[in-house]
Amino acid sequence: MSRLYRPAALVVPIAALLLAACQAGAGSPSGQASSAPSTPASVAEEPSASAAESMAPQADATVVVATAASVGDYLTDADGNTVYVFLNDSPGATSCFDSCLQTWPPLTVAAGTEPSAGDGVSGELSTIERSDDGSLQVTLDNRPLYYFAGDAAAGDTNGEGVGNVWFVARPDGSVQGGAATLTSSPYSY
Repeated sequence: MSRLYRPAALVVPIAALLLAACQAGAGSPSGQASSAPSTPASVAEEPSASAAESMAPQADATVVVATAASVGDYLTDADGNTVYVFLNDSPGATSCFDSCLQTWPPLTVAAGTEPSAGDGVSGELSTIERSDDGSLQVTLDNRPLYYFAGDAAAGDTNGEGVGNVWFVARPDGSVQGGAATLTSSPYSY
């Protein structure tokens, strides 16, 4: 019995692994990719319409609390779009640039606009100036906030746990990662 060699059967899994490695390690200062699963293959390379619209500075920089059975309490912008934190960021500085921003657009505000916290948000909102384009990215307890291009509608939380480094932002600034809760203090990680 002869075996047929099917190169096409190998291309799809290899391409999926490469895409996952690139997206999990995108923006990582060390350039190392996580071995954890990354963005689902169904997520398009280009940002969704809602994510693309989110890349523009927000006129209403209010961050509010939402609740979903799958993730509990989490934060959204005033339009209900989920915001995320990236564990590879340093306190007060982003490490998501270039191709990373296509999948994870930053929550930004126009100069002179201060972010505000809705009811139940106990973490401190502020802004940092991005080093790549000078825009003002909103932070929660000094963690830069992002959107996820894989969220197609308000209330989607598809970015939760991606690459084991992207998580929904929590009202108190903590990050829920698996069984452990990571606090937002720069001294506790």
